[in-house]
Amino acid sequence: MSRMPTSMPPKGLSSVDATFRSIQALRCVAALLVVLFHASTHYSGEQTAADHAPFYVGNVGVDIFFVISGFVMWTTTCRRQTPPAIFLQQRFIRLVPIYWLFTVILFFVIDIFPHAFPRAAVTPVHLMLSLAFLPHMGPTGSIQPLLAQGWTLNFEMFFYAIFAAALTLTPPRRLLAVAVSLVALTCVGLAVSGAGITQDAQPWTILLSPLLLEFLGGIVLAWLVERGTWPAPIWCWAILLCGVGVLSFETLPQFDDDGQRLLRYGGPAFLIVGGAVGAELGGWLKVSRHLMLLGAASYSIYLTHTFVISALGKIAWVLGLGVLPLAVPVVASIVVGVATYFVVERPLLAALKSQPARPTAKSAMAR
Repeated sequence: MSRMPTSMPPKGLSSVDATFRSIQALRCVAALLVVLFHASTHYSGEQTAADHAPFYVGNVGVDIFFVISGFVMWTTTCRRQTPPAIFLQQRFIRLVPIYWLFTVILFFVIDIFPHAFPRAAVTPVHLMLSLAFLPHMGPTGSIQPLLAQGWTLNFEMFFYAIFAAALTLTPPRRLLAVAVSLVALTCVGLAVSGAGITQDAQPWTILLSPLLLEFLGGIVLAWLVERGTWPAPIWCWAILLCGVGVLSFETLPQFDDDGQRLLRYGGPAFLIVGGAVGAELGGWLKVSRHLMLLGAASYSIYLTHTFVISALGKIAWVLGLGVLPLAVPVVASIVVGVATYFVVERPLLAALKSQPARPTAKSAMAR
């Protein structure tokens, strides 16, 4: 295997991010793609879907996140023995408190200013089920949590539960158990509801989606890295560019179900993550410190960008500014997300990680 790059990451980044700077960079890319997608649909003005269809490719940001999640979970546990309870505790600390914080904030904002959110509705039950990561039919008739982008965290938590159950097994058996579980669940979902998530799907079938295979794709990539089975860097760049190229030919603005999404976005996401990691392993990919910083702040950007986009839209309407240029909500989302990372996310993580858990510090993982 090619020698790893030796440049050091910004202070505070985890060991897995120090090893795979490409993963941190892809987190940044994924978050910005999601921001671009939501901003383009919110500020489309009088345009038709076809006019801003190129921005729909931002959907792939979520699929990249899922592949990265599988990759990181395997990478951070394959060479150490992590009890399932500790693994789940670490995942909880990393993702849940800040998600709960913004979900509760959104609940009270909508409850106090309902006229400012004519298409939104909240109930205490909706809030509780959202905080519990349980798919359910919301007050508006859609199957999504209170904080809309939280649907991806429902998938993440479900995947973590499956992965945690397999941590008692040796790595080869763990890989087999997780693979069989995710494939079996996907097959059940296909048998029950066609190809996964649709507008008329039942809430309990949401987590039987083909999107589960994107986590498995990330695990397979990490397993190949662990074995040292990797193409030459030039081929890795070709793989990465192939994934980007497939997305560049994306013309359909929407997809009917998750089966289509897996093919149209999951496949390219797998190629992009695998190609980037392989290029870095061969020393053919360098990542700037600024990109590393944005990658570190990607979760905060992801959670806060809908607040920013919505707030800017309302301000522009009140001031009579019309439709804002797309760059305004995108840049504002980055600025607010990075600020949230430094002011809220990092201090919150530091406070939670400082709680008594010293014996398991060696097994603490990154994102």
